[in-house]
Amino acid sequence: MILRALKTFTICFLICFSSHTKANEAQFVKLDSGIDIQDVTSKISISWQEPHESLSEQFVFVEYTDKDLNAKYSNQALWMRLGIENTKSNKVHKILYFTTYLVGELALFELGKGPMQVNGSSIPFYERSYLSRFAAFEIDLAPREKKQFYIRRLSHQSLSTRIHISEESSFLNIESDLKATLYFYAGGIFCLIFFNLLVGLYTGDRDFLYYSFFAGTLALAILNLNGVLDSFAFRNYHTTFTKYLMSFTGTAIIASLVFVYHFLKLDIHLPKIKRLFVAIGSVGFFLVCYSIFFQGEYYWSKVGFVTDITILISLVSLISTGVYLARRGLKIANFFLLSWAFLFLGAAAYFGVLYGILPSTPLFYHGILYGNLTEMLVISLGLAYKLNVLDFEKRQALKDAAEKEHYHRLVKVLSHDVSNASFIFSMYFMRLKKRISDPQGEVVIQKIEATLKKMDQILASVKNEQAFKSF
Repeated sequence: MILRALKTFTICFLICFSSHTKANEAQFVKLDSGIDIQDVTSKISISWQEPHESLSEQFVFVEYTDKDLNAKYSNQALWMRLGIENTKSNKVHKILYFTTYLVGELALFELGKGPMQVNGSSIPFYERSYLSRFAAFEIDLAPREKKQFYIRRLSHQSLSTRIHISEESSFLNIESDLKATLYFYAGGIFCLIFFNLLVGLYTGDRDFLYYSFFAGTLALAILNLNGVLDSFAFRNYHTTFTKYLMSFTGTAIIASLVFVYHFLKLDIHLPKIKRLFVAIGSVGFFLVCYSIFFQGEYYWSKVGFVTDITILISLVSLISTGVYLARRGLKIANFFLLSWAFLFLGAAAYFGVLYGILPSTPLFYHGILYGNLTEMLVISLGLAYKLNVLDFEKRQALKDAAEKEHYHRLVKVLSHDVSNASFIFSMYFMRLKKRISDPQGEVVIQKIEATLKKMDQILASVKNEQAFKSF
């Protein structure tokens, strides 16, 4: 019995030891000269540690086999290990980069050395080791050299990205294409905002002003999420705007609720939803204040989860409202739903590229940007339609008022003329009445008197109606 127990313990120990050893063995990626861009996400090993912990051989790394590197909101540091092997007989210079912008603070290490390079969305642009919109690191290897690299990530934000290694020329081309796409998006969206702002100021229609506020805040949040504010627009600042991404998001949530409430006239068509909109807007205001006044707090990761839930609830509320009003026959709600359809189509194209369903073309890869731009264009068309309908209703109302005024004038003139004629007829009738004394003549006189009284009643009724309409 004792021997069997020892045997079982020995087998379990060997299995655990072998799995531990395997987990701490780095996988080496062989640089392929025939491929410009290599996806090495599934070749890394990861380890979660406390933020103050320095790199140590005692860290236990676990192989990561997914296509995408995903991490939830956390206060811990994420360590990534990657082995790279140069199989060629000459030196190589490569760029290792993360495909999404919002990665936090990244530092590249080698075992026994301090951080060699720093980069990431939490690092001001000119303090980055490699000046790029992407979180990128330079990798230099001697002929036939193997190296293990360690990357530490510090961030409260969630993470969804991939890790690529590419030739520097290919990397620069990718960044140039992305920069052009982001500038095109920014130019298009701000042209729409400026145009609708001018229309709103000229016509006095507040819906155009609410639209400008909504489109502007949402565009700034998207541009901040993609690194435009940090890497292009305000690169000389010694801080990063991604620190306040939660504020941008909260403001965009509030602006979207305000715009939709007025655009769809929910105070008339769905007044009960106001309480829900106020509740969601209050959470958005809390996010704005928390992001500004509580930077670096421990509960930041938990508030990040609240942000995601708030975005989801607001989206469901807005779309459900649009569907409900569209089914009730409100034409303007169809524009609203069509705009969201374009946004979801763009998001579907992006995720299609991400999971290998669609080819990685600029149109599909940047589908969310193009979808949002089209969304704002459709909503702008909806505002134009609404303005056209209001203008038609105004012109129709003016036409009806003019016709009504013409009718009242005509009635007034006719009643005046008939009244004068009736008065003259009555005077001559009274003279004639004194001269008629036979019974047949009196019968005729009585009928004429009844007719005159009826005419007087009709004229009195018309005059009273005119007096009532004048007030």
